[in-house]
Amino acid sequence: MKKILILSASPQRDAVVDSLLAEHLRKMGNKVWVRKCLREGRQSVLKFQPDVCVVPPVRNPYAADFAEQLKKWGIAVASRHTEASCDWKDFRSITEKERTHILSQVRYQVDVELVWGREEAEILTKRKGCTFKVVPCGSFMTDIYKQRSFEKKFLTRQEFCRKLNLAEDKKTILVGAPWGFVDMAPDLVIDEMRTFASEEKLRECHIAMIRILKAAVKGRMNILVRPHPGVDVKPYRDALDVGIDNQSSATEALLNCDYLIHGGSTMAVEMHLLNKPAFRFIDHDAPEKADEDWWWTRNTPLNRVSPTYDNAYSLIRAIITAKPKSNANLKTIERLEKGRFGLMDGRATQRAANIINQLKGKFTLCWPEAHKNYGTEFVHRSPIDVLHRGWCNICKKEFYIDKSYEKESVNCPWCASRIYRK
Repeated sequence: MKKILILSASPQRDAVVDSLLAEHLRKMGNKVWVRKCLREGRQSVLKFQPDVCVVPPVRNPYAADFAEQLKKWGIAVASRHTEASCDWKDFRSITEKERTHILSQVRYQVDVELVWGREEAEILTKRKGCTFKVVPCGSFMTDIYKQRSFEKKFLTRQEFCRKLNLAEDKKTILVGAPWGFVDMAPDLVIDEMRTFASEEKLRECHIAMIRILKAAVKGRMNILVRPHPGVDVKPYRDALDVGIDNQSSATEALLNCDYLIHGGSTMAVEMHLLNKPAFRFIDHDAPEKADEDWWWTRNTPLNRVSPTYDNAYSLIRAIITAKPKSNANLKTIERLEKGRFGLMDGRATQRAANIINQLKGKFTLCWPEAHKNYGTEFVHRSPIDVLHRGWCNICKKEFYIDKSYEKESVNCPWCASRIYRK
């Protein structure tokens, strides 16, 4: 039996997948905990002292340092990618700077990296200095929809409507707010300031669409806005008198809605698996974002899953006349399965669990390594620490001196000139 700690990057977004992963690992006889990574990760490690730790993708210095510390404690580390990344076609079309978002801007060391698609695994394996395995597992997100009677794990329609004060006898339109940076403390995310500036304008177009939608379906349908996990809901509360859900998982929200409006989201694929219609909206008056972000270009497969509408009125007509079944582009779904998403067979978490179960580690508490050298003239970390390289201004030759005498007056060993050191 192993002790395994799964650390979630965003519990609201990742809870469904992490729970499935934990279920598989427990069936293998392991003791498993699922906890938040940010702010609570280190304390959870010290509390549970796991043999294996599953961490979110390593994409910043903090995450790299954390993974390094886990390794020093003897813990085996698996990094699980929480979202689909890119395929070769995407990767070859983006700039070098954009590629760093895929490859990571920091060097890091783990035992194994678990990703979605085969092509993403190939891309990451070719990184310089990559000494660990990168394994494609498939689409983690879609596993839940392949589980038998998975609906029983979530609130019923009646419970969901009561929780959010929605009319139980009316259909619900779920509007996925597509902006990931605009409401997430942009002053603290300097690299994303440009993204924030463009998304702020796009958000206003999106809010304007919701106002028109509300007037068109007033009294006939519920409208529920779902912002990205962790974003500030105040702009939506201030501008709109509609339901706002910032607590439910995407799966629970999609289960209990009838239509989805999104700006280019993985939720469109989830709606397809639920056999429900989804619609992509990008306002024709909105500033063009396609030239700034490869993820948003109209030709990217994620933006071709659902039919796209560029004004609120055509969108409303499409929703009102839509049949209660999936309207996804099946060729695009097929390309996603071959590219970004990987296999959508419902076994991604099982494959990941099989790999994690093979990892070997043993927590051993050790004193943290100091970044400062506390050596003295009597005690040194290494032989090289004893000596300091010097330079004679007279004969122009190098010499080496014991560090404990480096501030003393000495004679050059080459020409015997007296050297005064300060």
